Amino acid sequence: MLASGLAGSRGGWIAVPPMLWALHHVLGRYWAQRFRLGLVGGLVVFSLVLYGLPATGVKARVDKTVEEMSNLVAQPEEPSSLSIRVALWQGALQLALERPVLGHGADGFAQGMERLNTRLASDTDSKLSKFWHAHQDLLDAWSRRGILAGVGLLILYAIPLLYFARQNCRARISVEAARAAGLMVPTGFIVFGLSYSFLAYPVGVAVFATWVIIPWCLMPSRPS
Repeated sequence: MLASGLAGSRGGWIAVPPMLWALHHVLGRYWAQRFRLGLVGGLVVFSLVLYGLPATGVKARVDKTVEEMSNLVAQPEEPSSLSIRVALWQGALQLALERPVLGHGADGFAQGMERLNTRLASDTDSKLSKFWHAHQDLLDAWSRRGILAGVGLLILYAIPLLYFARQNCRARISVEAARAAGLMVPTGFIVFGLSYSFLAYPVGVAVFATWVIIPWCLMPSRPS
């Protein structure tokens, strides 16, 4: 979470609150009221410091996001990182609905983007067909590999979420910490995947699997 903030990843910023909720859901009962207030205050101060220091680049990223959102409403044809993503999502959804069962495949996805919306405005650098994934995990899986891939992705998220949510290890704080980590990983990936196709990359799948397996292995065979 800290790395996402320092790196300027806006998708990482959005993931911070739900990941903190997952952490609090498991470990919150162990925290004194004073600690909770201090944690909230510390996060607020830390966020303000990140925003206030030009060297972090956070203020520039926030200002750019606000500007792009305003331009998207006023001038939706104007190329920007946000308008390009919206166009990719719209195109991927249309492609998914055209071939919902089997999908278009990797080559078909690029060709479909070329056919649906070859450009944003007149900027050749905004050509949608140059993007090989949809910048959204669920839409990418469905449009390129079909409905079974989309359902499989939802199952991939659901299995660790349900497993760690159903564990009850109140007597062992170390195991509870592992359970919190197990909940935070899919929670973070779900939010990250709303604005980028992390699981379209083999390394993304490997990171997800590794970070889920480690806390899974730390869980007792029979919850206490």
